Amino acid sequence: MNPPLHYHIDQTESFRILLGECHLFNTTADVPWKTLSAKDPDGLKTASIPNTIYHTLQNASTSEHLILDVKLSPEDAEGEQMFFRNFFGYLDDCRIAGQPPSFFQLMVFLKAADTPLGLPMPTQWLRVVVSRVFMNVMGWWGEWVLGYEKTYEEYYTERKDI
Repeated sequence: MNPPLHYHIDQTESFRILLGECHLFNTTADVPWKTLSAKDPDGLKTASIPNTIYHTLQNASTSEHLILDVKLSPEDAEGEQMFFRNFFGYLDDCRIAGQPPSFFQLMVFLKAADTPLGLPMPTQWLRVVVSRVFMNVMGWWGEWVLGYEKTYEEYYTERKDI
């Protein structure tokens, strides 16, 4: 699965390739910014994308697996676990049920993770602002009008420290 073009409000995202080859896209999803390769001994193995910069990635191969180590900084272990387990658990359930996912549910998850979608705008500052407003409005609508949750017990249970 290729993530949509997006940015992180407060976090830098770093990638380290473990298996395969990956195209990273920065600012646009048209032309790869960098290619990370685990195959090439002299190839690029890591890259980082600062906060507020649109980015996405895709497997450079249609037949080989891709494994990446992804790190967000500053780290929010609980928030990241909650997002990934809910987001991908929900998408898996939709796939198994043969139903398309709700755009508004996805926006609720993205809003909880402070991760706006990358909307096309003529300038970087306008992209960041419009994408953030769009995420907040769609996420608010999904949560408060349609009743979607930020997290579901079947996907994630918050860790309780003793």
